[in-house]
Amino acid sequence: MISFFLRLAFKAVVVQRVRFLSLTLTISAASLLLIILSALYLNNENQMTVKLSGVPNMVIETKEGLGDVSVLQNSGKLTDKDIRAIKSPDYFWHANIVTVAPVMLGSAIVNGKPVKLAGTWFSRDFLVDKQLYRFGMFTFTGWNYVRGNSCPFCSVSLNPALQNQFIIAGANVKLTDSVLMDVNGKTRAFHVAGRISTGSYWDDYLFVDSKTFSALTGKQGYDEILVSTMLKPDDKLSVQADQFGMNTLSSSDMEKYMCSAYPGVIQQTMQEALPNAKVKILRAITEVQAGIITTSRSIFLDLFVLTLIASLTAIFSAEKMYATSHIKDFGIMSALGAEHSRMLIQLFAEISIASSAASLLALAASGVLVPFISQAVYGISFPLSPSFVIGTVAAPFVISFTALIFLKNRFKQNVAELLRTA
Repeated sequence: MISFFLRLAFKAVVVQRVRFLSLTLTISAASLLLIILSALYLNNENQMTVKLSGVPNMVIETKEGLGDVSVLQNSGKLTDKDIRAIKSPDYFWHANIVTVAPVMLGSAIVNGKPVKLAGTWFSRDFLVDKQLYRFGMFTFTGWNYVRGNSCPFCSVSLNPALQNQFIIAGANVKLTDSVLMDVNGKTRAFHVAGRISTGSYWDDYLFVDSKTFSALTGKQGYDEILVSTMLKPDDKLSVQADQFGMNTLSSSDMEKYMCSAYPGVIQQTMQEALPNAKVKILRAITEVQAGIITTSRSIFLDLFVLTLIASLTAIFSAEKMYATSHIKDFGIMSALGAEHSRMLIQLFAEISIASSAASLLALAASGVLVPFISQAVYGISFPLSPSFVIGTVAAPFVISFTALIFLKNRFKQNVAELLRTA
């Protein structure tokens, strides 16, 4: 019986090939659009979090007045051990630590004027538990670095053998290509390798390699460690914990809070890993990051809902037009004694064939378009979730069955009415 209806459906499809092709392409286009927007929406928060993690949103500072500074060497200064402590697998949130840049603070005289001086890592390979990472100022992707004319052979990661010859100027510091810098009576010539724009107070600084800074000033250890982390935007749960205390949370909420990468959670656990330092959240930055993530999520959700409504309307209209084209045929079949259920089954078979073809087309196209569009939007290609693709591809069938429910009453008209309608 099923094969009989399928043969009839295929013959009807051949006869109605133009309308069938139109129906198939409509379902395919609508389903493909839903798949693309759904994939972007579901991955939006994760990808935006990664993209926005290119700037430091936390800072580790030396803790004044410590009774025990055995962990921090050099009279309470931060050291490489502290960087390893937060990037070690022993630290729960180590994977959320994107990059770091230690900073040594000082001052210098350039062209007879005092300037703020910072010693840091431009770009340095750093070993943590046999895992090699690249840290430093240039790994903050949100900071805009412009290469200088005096160093045409310098890449973003300056040659380590040449780093002691160059300085990077903040956007607000006006210098020529070559300068003489005086630090504690020691004068040294530097080339300005480039300029960096951070959108913060660091634009007022000159940056030199940390080893060069130590050689000029005699200082050891770091004053600050800038940390870029991937954070979950604050929500009602995190605000309650931060403002009213974690003791106000239920046990289930406490577990959810501590297992989420909220700024307060990472700050608290990082503070536990560095008891002799002070961990601060750069609220101005984290709030902007949270605002961007929340806004983009709302935009994608609105686009998805609008697209879903438009897609459902387009598919339903296409199926209705296809079914309407069969009214005359069904009227004749009814006059010959065919039951209404038989006509509905045949229409269901034809629309199922169209939905199956549309699903295959949508899947094939989404395999190419989703990675391409995600690369254009986020700069990274991500695969589709199999369960989500199955659900999205099944949507045409669900809509088809729904359309038949609304069209069912029309085929219950008598023969005269069906022929007159046709």
